[in-house]
Amino acid sequence: MQGSIPYVSDAADKERKTADVRRNKLLAQRQNLLAKKKKNKRLNSGIGGMARSTNRHQRGNGSSYSSPSWSMASGAAFSFKEADKTVGSCNSSMTGSAATIGLASPMAATTLKSPQAITPTVTGTTKWAPTPKKKDDISDVERNMMSMGITATYVPPKQKTKPTKKAPKKITKDMLTMPLMKGTKMMCNVKRKKGVFKNPVYECYFLERGEQTYIMASTKRPKNATSNYIIHMDKDDLMNKDSKGYLGKLRSNFSGTEFIAFDDGSNPKNTERKDQPPRTELATVQYVPNFVFNRGPRQMTVIVPNVRGGKSRYKFMGEEKGNLRAAYQVNNDDPKLVVLRNKKPKWNPTMNAFCLNFHGRVTKASVKNFQLSDDVDGDSVILQFGKTGKNDFTMDLTYPLSPLQAFAICLSSFDNKKVVD
Repeated sequence: MQGSIPYVSDAADKERKTADVRRNKLLAQRQNLLAKKKKNKRLNSGIGGMARSTNRHQRGNGSSYSSPSWSMASGAAFSFKEADKTVGSCNSSMTGSAATIGLASPMAATTLKSPQAITPTVTGTTKWAPTPKKKDDISDVERNMMSMGITATYVPPKQKTKPTKKAPKKITKDMLTMPLMKGTKMMCNVKRKKGVFKNPVYECYFLERGEQTYIMASTKRPKNATSNYIIHMDKDDLMNKDSKGYLGKLRSNFSGTEFIAFDDGSNPKNTERKDQPPRTELATVQYVPNFVFNRGPRQMTVIVPNVRGGKSRYKFMGEEKGNLRAAYQVNNDDPKLVVLRNKKPKWNPTMNAFCLNFHGRVTKASVKNFQLSDDVDGDSVILQFGKTGKNDFTMDLTYPLSPLQAFAICLSSFDNKKVVD
């Protein structure tokens, strides 16, 4: 509000408070004045906007009496004046209970049908409308307020409204299966939900501006000779491979040293799903056994298809001679492949443990924590995964991986391995 005095000292603060008290009093007087005006307006509206008084009774033929005369005042409002006139000079006649009163202004004539109601009859083109208020026609209260630098118009303070939450981004299948763009980074959280007599369910959430959005989930299929994880967009329909939300699966060998991730295609040996295209390999994860002889942190090697044209990946059908492992064994520098290895943690004698710099994204020590890079000695990190709580983990990825590939690689770290610590 204009006219407010900034705080300078105690004396100035006291003067400001005094001015506030005066201002509040003036505002109260102005409100009372407006209330009285409204009340008078309501009273005058009962008789059509005109002030009226009853005529004095006629005392006899030829006797003089005071007759009311009417004059215009400020448009629709009339003021009443009394003038001593004779019966002959008074332009009024009484007939029963109704009377016609001649107005001093030739604008209108009013027929009094009953003492309680008056019906105005307007002649000519003049309309009954209040005259607009002039700029100089202000009250003393308003003038005093303006002299103090206070505006006469009250502006209510703006109410703080809670920011509306944006609608969650719609997650599509292509967003999970396509590789990220170069220079972009995706941050996710993984939650493990353990069941009493069921395998745990791993839910993946996309993290953006502090808000989490569910994207996919996975669980281990029961009654399988080896570990077999199914990945699905619908966490309530995980076991349904025929639904549109099915993304792929992760399968391990008997010892748990190698894991292969597939997309949602059909198994070439399965004749029931001939309408589906054959499946392709998304990643191969290899662990070095360290349970007996080579004790220490885990050692991982991940092989994924390279991206061509910045959009699609090279396809490896998963056959014995056309899978990722066979292509890597034939040529380590194959341009169709991207080979990632985990960074070796360094021993910290102060903490008495192996340590890696996760830049605050990992807070708990665990054998599941890892960082994958195509340059082990450099600072670049393609995928990092680590523990933040009892059942909470973080997953950060970048090009050339897709969210589905990264989630499948992290699932391999959860699985129990027979020859890997």
